[in-house]
Amino acid sequence: MSNFGKGIDKKVFWPATIVTLILGVFFFVFPQQSNDILNKIHAFTTNELGWFFLLTVMGLLVLCLYFAFSRIGNIVLGAPGEKPTYSTATWLGMILTSGTGGSLLYLSAIEWIWMSDAPPFGVAPRSVDAMRWASAFGMWNWGPSAWVFISPALCPSVISSLSKRKIT
Repeated sequence: MSNFGKGIDKKVFWPATIVTLILGVFFFVFPQQSNDILNKIHAFTTNELGWFFLLTVMGLLVLCLYFAFSRIGNIVLGAPGEKPTYSTATWLGMILTSGTGGSLLYLSAIEWIWMSDAPPFGVAPRSVDAMRWASAFGMWNWGPSAWVFISPALCPSVISSLSKRKIT
């Protein structure tokens, strides 16, 4: 217990904690107003920003493809001449399982229900067409769009690795 809190980055931890506590108190003290505000934010982001989400996904996908097939894609992480700890297949397996495991456990049981209850394009809820949309939505949601949002998580690893050696 003597080392409790020693590794906490106070510049990140305290502002996040204070904002969370303030919002928590606000939500607790003013539940109806909080619900109204959160519903407006949710409606705006889901109804008005769909185009932005799709453009962002496509832009990030193009950026990832550019990084993969340009000279940047040839940068090897680690010390020069160092052998990789894991093979490419092992890395891909770890990324796939860690990136989707928890989300799939949670969302695979309920996401299709959400989509079949509120399908797009005026399709009748819980109809055969709604079920088709629900299955297609899952493929989109767990396909390229999810991975291009996950891929920026690699940036700290790349920066850390490249800061330890000279780039030519």
